[in-house]
Amino acid sequence: MMTAQKSPRPCERFTVLESRTGASLPTCEVCEMLESVHESPGRRVLSGGEIEELRRQMIVQVYDLNPEPSRESNRNGTT
Repeated sequence: MMTAQKSPRPCERFTVLESRTGASLPTCEVCEMLESVHESPGRRVLSGGEIEELRRQMIVQVYDLNPEPSRESNRNGTT
């Protein structure tokens, strides 16, 4: 789960893990947001590997938007 830092926006479409297609899920398997906030209507069913790849991409995008200060800057007492 992406509980440490959620993405600032939902992913493209509400996603369900292929082994849970019959379940009523409150949140998306990729971005952990409600179905109603996704831009594209409907659901997509993906494998665990596909979901993990989408999560990885979202984490990279969030990091690119909000890079942490370098460790060197922190050691010198600057930000």
